[in-house]
Amino acid sequence: MRLILLAFVAGCWWLQQQGSLPRGGVAWGLAAAGLAAAVLALRWRTRHRRWARAALLALSVLAGFGWSAWRAELWLGESLAPEREGVDLVLSGVVAGLPAQAGRGQRFAFALDDAALQPDPDPGLVRGIPSRILLGWDDAPAGLRPGERHIFSLRLRRPHGLANPHGFDYEYWLMAAGLGATGHVRDVRGEPQEAVGERMAWRIARWRAQVRDHILGSLPMDARFAPVLAALVVGDQRGIQGRDWILFTRTGIGHLISISGLHITMISGLFSSLAFWLWRHSFGLGRWLRRPLPLWWPARRAALVAAVLAGLAYGLLAGMQVPALRTVSMLAVAALALWGGRTPPASLVLAWAAFVAIGLDPWAVLSPGFWLSFGAVGVIFLACTTRWRRLRARSGRSPSGWCR
Repeated sequence: MRLILLAFVAGCWWLQQQGSLPRGGVAWGLAAAGLAAAVLALRWRTRHRRWARAALLALSVLAGFGWSAWRAELWLGESLAPEREGVDLVLSGVVAGLPAQAGRGQRFAFALDDAALQPDPDPGLVRGIPSRILLGWDDAPAGLRPGERHIFSLRLRRPHGLANPHGFDYEYWLMAAGLGATGHVRDVRGEPQEAVGERMAWRIARWRAQVRDHILGSLPMDARFAPVLAALVVGDQRGIQGRDWILFTRTGIGHLISISGLHITMISGLFSSLAFWLWRHSFGLGRWLRRPLPLWWPARRAALVAAVLAGLAYGLLAGMQVPALRTVSMLAVAALALWGGRTPPASLVLAWAAFVAIGLDPWAVLSPGFWLSFGAVGVIFLACTTRWRRLRARSGRSPSGWCR
């Protein structure tokens, strides 16, 4: 199972190495090859296990390749049309991300409404405009918050950026963020309206903005490391100054200025222990209940649910970056296994977490954070396995299944 899950990740990586997306004939050929591999695996799984395993691995690679290609086609279908570039457009949408200070104004993600072009009578003219764009707004108001609906006069442009080897690929970053165009605000039409209750993503973004503003507002204006505290809580690193990044890099603690698995597992463990104790004692209401809560539902399962919910909530607060997504995925997989009375090997949980993370975000396979996150955890598990094998050789007892 581990190899099959990792083969899917390899297929996603394979697609990212291509110079262009496969055409229709190539895609159908890969789909046919994957179907043939599945048929061979089902037919030979009893008599030819090696060939069946090879066929399943090939199917998984092709599935990852096709999944990434399909996601890329969806994104390209929402890219800005060339005739829409460099012209003034009146668009209505909602601030969909945390605004960040940029020069004289702010930058933020802007989710366009379905009927985006207000003055155009022809609905066909709405085509060619992506659903999410990255905007810059000079002299933006200080109270700009996620979940506000605005009507802007904009000028958009297609994603452009340098793509030098081993450098930052701006176009790839925009694609991974789901942003089909960039632009700037030229004029504002009307007053903003509240739309935070329309989507859960906007509620989460508003929640993150409130927590960040509360942290920054509780500290003095000249507090140097106030943005660092905000980054450790909500995962927003854009306020950290360049000199501080140089200091963190030279001292070797740059990786600590982010939401990592340690933060999420600590919060999950705390809430899990608290839920286990409270549920075990029926929240102190056992005297007045006809049947204590552990008799309705085991306290261990209540603790598992609390751990997953706490990890998911904190991951959403942190922006659900790759380390947070990896940790939440591992928590969910481990909780499901323990719910069913199983103790899965750590390597299998890590493989499932990689599969889930890449399935949700195929572009993360080229992110350094993905390889550093999963690689570091893999090295820890490998060291754990080596240590348990030595203990087993000395004592003759079997090690725990979690470290296999």
